[in-house]
Amino acid sequence: PPTKKNYSLIAVLCLVGLIVLSGVVYSSTRKTPEGLLGMAKEHYQVGAYEKAVPLLLKAAKRKNIEAQNLLGLMYTTGLGVEADPKEGASWYRQSAEQGDATGEWNLGLMYHDGLGVERNFTEAIKWYESAAIKGYPNAQYSLAYMYSNGLGVALNYKEAAKWYQLAGDRGDIYAKAILWRMHGDGLL
Repeated sequence: PPTKKNYSLIAVLCLVGLIVLSGVVYSSTRKTPEGLLGMAKEHYQVGAYEKAVPLLLKAAKRKNIEAQNLLGLMYTTGLGVEADPKEGASWYRQSAEQGDATGEWNLGLMYHDGLGVERNFTEAIKWYESAAIKGYPNAQYSLAYMYSNGLGVALNYKEAAKWYQLAGDRGDIYAKAILWRMHGDGLL
């Protein structure tokens, strides 16, 4: 028959089982790309960039787009690694080729500025447009800038205004200001 002692033993065994199970779940979660990214971000946020890099590399090699973008930033700017814009562009490309709008915009910036890749406005526009179509406001602004300055495309204020308007509709106050100025200057 059950006794108070048996219930105590069962309770202890259940508690031990839960602790072991939670440790296994915690451990396995930390090994997923998302778990690795989470640990890397904890290091990144406190400035321990060198500790973040190996975790990001593991997550990025497993196609985690956020890790790829963060590595792109770190290699481009030299956070926790020796600055290597070519390596930065490579990580942005991996994210962009998975269809990530942030990666596409970042790769567009690399082509626009000639960082880690040969400067190529046509390639910049290709990546900006891909991200802009997905509704990424930074890319919409960048694409508008290209049209309003005739960089890699024919100067086209109407097309620039379209993209500035879309970026402004998504909260980009600079796009709104430029659009207002374009109207004031009689460009539209």
